[in-house]
Amino acid sequence: MLKIENLSTYLYTEDGLLKAVDKVNLEIRQGETLGLVGESGCGKSMTALSIMRLIPTPPGRITCGKIFFDGKNLLDLEEKELRQIRGKRISIVFQEPATSLNPVWKIGDQIQESIMTHQKKTKPAAKKEVLHLLNLVGISFPEERFNDYPHQLSGGMRQRVMLAMAISSKPDILIADEPTTALDVTIQAQILDLLIDLKKRMNMSVLFITHDFGIIAEMADRVAVMYAGRIVEIAKTEELFRQPLHPYTKALLDVLPKENIKSFKSIPGEVPHLADLPSGCYFHPRCKKTLDICRREFPKMEKSDKDHWVSCWNPNISIKESYSNWRNKR
Repeated sequence: MLKIENLSTYLYTEDGLLKAVDKVNLEIRQGETLGLVGESGCGKSMTALSIMRLIPTPPGRITCGKIFFDGKNLLDLEEKELRQIRGKRISIVFQEPATSLNPVWKIGDQIQESIMTHQKKTKPAAKKEVLHLLNLVGISFPEERFNDYPHQLSGGMRQRVMLAMAISSKPDILIADEPTTALDVTIQAQILDLLIDLKKRMNMSVLFITHDFGIIAEMADRVAVMYAGRIVEIAKTEELFRQPLHPYTKALLDVLPKENIKSFKSIPGEVPHLADLPSGCYFHPRCKKTLDICRREFPKMEKSDKDHWVSCWNPNISIKESYSNWRNKR
């Protein structure tokens, strides 16, 4: 559905050049949910904004790369042509609906405008569609809620409104940028179940961005792991949990809370500042498996097996395959 090639998005700031997204390659396939996971500040949201061409300029700029959708490179499109895709065929839901909804405009009118803009429906037809969508996303008494303002709704209700707006044009791809982060656990579960149901109903592809591996396990078909602006591992979800190859992925999984274990692990060191990235592999200062080459050269993304890709000089390979065999394949 969507293919990203060598995408780089840089921020030009007083602190220096920040490589927020650096040489990223990704595919979102038909009907799948691709999870994009990593620590805060690793570039997940900037990747989403780059796809939508919503990077604030200044300070940001997409410096290179291609984003192919329906045979077209989105980075080559004029703004008028892009608007036929953005919000219509590719929609996005952000993590904080309170900042995405207009506080002085009724929620029904906001969804209605989206429908009238992208589907060219009359106002009465659009309102009928809004009521259907509010009901679809689980909002009771949609006729009454149509006239509510965002501040009159709970956080979970506002997120349901944002979902209704995002799916109003029946998009091919939905980008969900940590849509449950600001919600309590019970409401979070409801929103996730709703997303799963909507994906099946509408046969959408979903890019689900999160830092929570628990959500990834429930939502994603495949997972891309991001660190300091780079994709370091991509695999099917079950395969990634069964055998993570990159030391960073393994470290993320190791720090998850375990049943009957009271102490918590942590990843040593700190995430590097994007204006002062280390040489070689960006993770090597925090890695227990560092080799000399890790300090000198960033590893290319290589395929292990079973559609499992990793960018690492010394991956956590299986018992069946020695490190020398992995090196010989290269």
